[in-house]
This record gives sequence, structure tokens and C-alpha cells, in this order.
Amino acid sequence: MTPPGGWPAAFSPAAFSPAAASSAAREIPLAHTVFSVAVGFVVLAVVLELIRRNRLQERYAALWILAALIAMTYRLWLGPVALFSDWAEIGDPVTVVLFLGILMSALLILQLSVKVSEFSNRIKNLVQEVALLKHERERETARREEAARREETARTDGPTDGPTDGVDALRSDDP
Repeated sequence: MTPPGGWPAAFSPAAFSPAAASSAAREIPLAHTVFSVAVGFVVLAVVLELIRRNRLQERYAALWILAALIAMTYRLWLGPVALFSDWAEIGDPVTVVLFLGILMSALLILQLSVKVSEFSNRIKNLVQEVALLKHERERETARREEAARREETARTDGPTDGPTDGVDALRSDDP
């Protein structure tokens, strides 16, 4: 069933043919493909090395590994990107790829901002707990010192077995 007025060029059955996808991929120079694959391998190697050295956790590495794999295989999905750019009336498929890269970067920044906020709140709570514990420890130390001081005072000022000074000695000699 064809709509009145025919199919738009982006939705015509010919636009979804393998020939259309391969023609879009054939327009990319080989140097661009080699560069993209090399960049993808370098990013993948750096991410894997950071994971190996425990400088990057696996949960954060997933997006970087995905970006490296997309960079290495972009030639395979350039046909669908070209179809999308035709459908959205975007002049160049490279613009779509750059937009997707910027969108992915924005999502990564958003994820990292959320994690920084979570860690900031956790650090604030931990600092407050440490301050409370330090305050309690200082109060307990002060109580112990005060108790020891009272005990020492009671021991030195309290009743004794013999005379402590000359006046007590004179009183004890009086009949």
C-alpha cells in the first residue's frame, strides 16, 4: 500500500536496500576507516590497561569499551546512519555520527556528575560521623581525666593514719 503522493525518498523500499547502505559506506575513504579502527583499538587498549591496573572500575569502563567498539565497526553501521540522515533530512551522515558522539559524551558526563554528587554526599556524611565520634571520644577522655583527678584529690586530701602537718601533731599530743 503506497501512500498518496508516493513514498518520501528516505522511506522508499529502495532506501533500505543493501545497495543503498553499501553505497553510503563506499563514500568513506579508506584512510578514515583505518584511522577510526586505529583510534578504536587505542581507546580499547587504554581502557583495558586502566582496568588491569585498578585505575578504572569495570562499571565505568562499559561506555568506553562500547565507544571503542563503535569506532572500530562504524563502517558496518554507516548505511543505517546514512538512511537516518536522509530520513531526518540531515545533509551529511558524518553530522549524525558527530551528534551521536556528542550525545554519548553528554550522557557520560551526566553519569559521572551523578557519581560525584553521590560521593560528595557520602564524604560529607562520613566527615560528620567522624566529627561526632571525635567529639564523643574527647568527652569520654575528659570524663576519665576528671575522675582520675577526683580520685587523686580524694586520696591526697582524705583521712590519713598519721599526722600530716605540725598542727595535727600538736593536737594529737594534747591530753
